[in-house]
Amino acid sequence: EASASAVVALIGSETASRPTSLLSAARCITLAPWVRRASAWVAKADTMDALLEPVNAVLFASASLEPGERVLDVGCGRGATTRLAAEHVSRDGRTGSVFGIDVSTALLDAASARTPADAPIDWTVADAETADLPGDVDAIISRFGVMFFGDSVAAFANLRLAVRPGGRLCVAV
Repeated sequence: EASASAVVALIGSETASRPTSLLSAARCITLAPWVRRASAWVAKADTMDALLEPVNAVLFASASLEPGERVLDVGCGRGATTRLAAEHVSRDGRTGSVFGIDVSTALLDAASARTPADAPIDWTVADAETADLPGDVDAIISRFGVMFFGDSVAAFANLRLAVRPGGRLCVAV
């Protein structure tokens, strides 16, 4: 049986927060392989982003993002969909905002490095299941991020707290 501190040592500083219970320690164990593979995801990201353009087209057509909206991108990885969302919500003289969350610091560092300094994006290392998410968002999007939830009920309940009444959830799985 792994203790919470042993799990943190295994993963290192990649987790958003230290586990405080066996449940959160178990979640850290679940996330550990993804966090360790982050450099491989970063190396293949350009190829993957090109391959996933048709998925982006469907995701963004469904999301119908409008200028001035607030968007949460769950499991944003290296940020291709987050940057695209920022383009959609910041046009026609209106500036929206986008929050990109992922469990991997390495992926978010790569995302931030590829993003113009004036982009209306906030990158945050966070687990959608337990994080204190930004509130009152108009839309939550995710390109393949939600399929990795360890506890889908907890994650979607937490996401529900972030979206405003009448807001939208648009995911590709």
